[in-house]
Amino acid sequence: MYFDGSDVDTKLSDITGTWVDAASGSILFTVDKKWVFDGVTHNTYDIMSCTPGSVGGDTTCDSVGFFWQGADHGFGKSANKIDGLSLAVE
Repeated sequence: MYFDGSDVDTKLSDITGTWVDAASGSILFTVDKKWVFDGVTHNTYDIMSCTPGSVGGDTTCDSVGFFWQGADHGFGKSANKIDGLSLAVE
């Protein structure tokens, strides 16, 4: 396993999509249920970014933040849940 969300936070176990930016090493991910981390709510229609400290059996994130906030793009309802993730790099 490359990214174990439950290592980052015990409530981060239902990840629905991931993508790794080969250039920066950042891990983008989406979640199945609303998730609160460090007082910030991440919804099922957001794409989060983890700057990994380590990956694999002992995954850590040096920082977690928004890559894309769905509400800013008309995805502000739970019906707009993101359940997969693939990005094209130009």
